[in-house]
Amino acid sequence: MNVFGDTVEVPCREIEELKRQAEEINRRIKELSAPKQIACYVTERPLSTPRNLKDDEPVFGYIDYVDQDAWNAFIKLAKTVHTKSPQFYMSSTHPSMGGRPYIRSTCSKTPRTIEQLSADQVRISAEMLNEMVAIYNRYYVMLHEQVVYDPRDGSGAQLVDVIPPQSEEGE
Repeated sequence: MNVFGDTVEVPCREIEELKRQAEEINRRIKELSAPKQIACYVTERPLSTPRNLKDDEPVFGYIDYVDQDAWNAFIKLAKTVHTKSPQFYMSSTHPSMGGRPYIRSTCSKTPRTIEQLSADQVRISAEMLNEMVAIYNRYYVMLHEQVVYDPRDGSGAQLVDVIPPQSEEGE
């Protein structure tokens, strides 16, 4: 009995090409089926308000709380930047306005969720947010250099400096 009698000979080149295609298809399936998230690609989060860093001393600074309202605004921008440009077409004004030539446009919808973005769009939005959040935080710190502290010992309220967040580069 010949076990190999019913087999078909396939050139090695063709097998390698089929393997490459299978790997590409599997990569694409993984890419499309993976949940899309943007937060894991954004290196810095918007700062929250300064907080007391020591229970018994007036030492104020920033800790790892994220300002959720600011974050939501950034996420909205991350989606809005991918709104398609409208298409324009020649039309005419209403007959009561003389029926003159008039250029009109179609409306474009903004993606409602991050999941509606492609992997490339998520990457682009993350790059944008990395730049924008850093700028936001720089201005936030600049505008919140001090807090009002009242020790309630009769001396009255006083301004206390806020310790700026430590930079990642160790500045």
